[in-house]
Amino acid sequence: MKQFDYIIREELGLHARAAAKLARYAQASSCDIYIQSGLKTVDMKNVMGLISLKALKNDMVRVFVNGEQEEEVLESIKLYMEENL
Repeated sequence: MKQFDYIIREELGLHARAAAKLARYAQASSCDIYIQSGLKTVDMKNVMGLISLKALKNDMVRVFVNGEQEEEVLESIKLYMEENL
């Protein structure tokens, strides 16, 4: 299992549209991908789970990737988040 931390830079935080796009991006992977904010951890492929995190600008989230090619998936998600969140 690989993981990385990310600070949300998007002014509106992890709002509904951003959560939907992030979930669709994660769904393209066969890896298990989870995201944690505070004490809550959810499946990144679940839009409602992402929204339930209520992650705001400057909140730190931790992403966990487990499965085949996890290193490549982790780097891909990290880059996606840097460009979109």
